[in-house]
Amino acid sequence: MNKFRSIEETLAHKICSLYQSLVGHAPDLVTCQFLNQEQLVLIFQNAISPVEQLLFRMEQQPLAKQVRSQIDLTFHEQLIGLVEKSTQRSIIDLLSESKIETGRKSIILVLKPAVLASSTYAGNGSSSEKASEKG
Repeated sequence: MNKFRSIEETLAHKICSLYQSLVGHAPDLVTCQFLNQEQLVLIFQNAISPVEQLLFRMEQQPLAKQVRSQIDLTFHEQLIGLVEKSTQRSIIDLLSESKIETGRKSIILVLKPAVLASSTYAGNGSSSEKASEKG
């Protein structure tokens, strides 16, 4: 897990910088954690831009959500490239949610499974299958 921790810390810094360069606003904190080898969770604190906050306070929620949607579209595209480059793995799915009310944003990235060098067993685990594989 040490390898993952190092990647998580590096990614958190790079993602924060990317977000700030695209949005013009740096989140207070970006938490980056692998749940396992194929799932990466990102949580952003204070990720909502001042423009979105202003629109929300002025009761222009639909417009604030439209701005958020456009920000996410651009950010997600570049985020995928950054994570793929850093992990040397393809992203096969991205799930995202932003809450203007709380200022939080969360993203779950699903990475393509790594190809193992050795063959893997994919049977149902019965002893007859295991025995037939050996002989």
